[in-house]
Amino acid sequence: MTHLSRSSSRSSRSYVAHRRTAQFLVYSVVIAASLLALYPMGLMALNSFKSDNEMVINPGGWPINWTLKSYGNIFKYHGGMWVNFLVSVGVSLSSTLIAVLFCAMAGFAFSKYRFKGSGAIFAMLLATMMVPREITIPGRYLLFAKLMWLDKLQALILPTITPVIGLFLIRQYMDAIPDALLEAARIDGAGHLYFF
Repeated sequence: MTHLSRSSSRSSRSYVAHRRTAQFLVYSVVIAASLLALYPMGLMALNSFKSDNEMVINPGGWPINWTLKSYGNIFKYHGGMWVNFLVSVGVSLSSTLIAVLFCAMAGFAFSKYRFKGSGAIFAMLLATMMVPREITIPGRYLLFAKLMWLDKLQALILPTITPVIGLFLIRQYMDAIPDALLEAARIDGAGHLYFF
């Protein structure tokens, strides 16, 4: 009996040793991969404190003369970084708000109202998700050129205001809402907008 307990304690110690070795190897590989992935970002951050000439002469080392000139140049060129940033925020906010509104209304209609062909229309909308967006770029470009929208913000906002995936997700959410709530609201005299 003691021989068995000694062998089991040896095997458990052996198991723990193998497990620690494997864990050490895994952590070593993960740390090495992380350092390899973070190196370019660290190098980019270091180079941001160098002048243009020093960046060419000493691309991989520490800055000799630390400077913040590169950060000042961000706001001078291309109409200013703040203008570009505000345009991006405006486009993303407006397209997101419009997309949420349209998807919520369409998802509510497909979920709670029964009309002829609703299943077929919804299936066709879902089928458009199988078409890669890259295929639609030439047609979109020609359409916006005819509308004279090539350098306009509406050319950035319009294609993103009706994402089918948003319609699908909101419809699935609204399917979970019981129809008894709508019937109770209808009895209380609520209209379609109040249902929504």
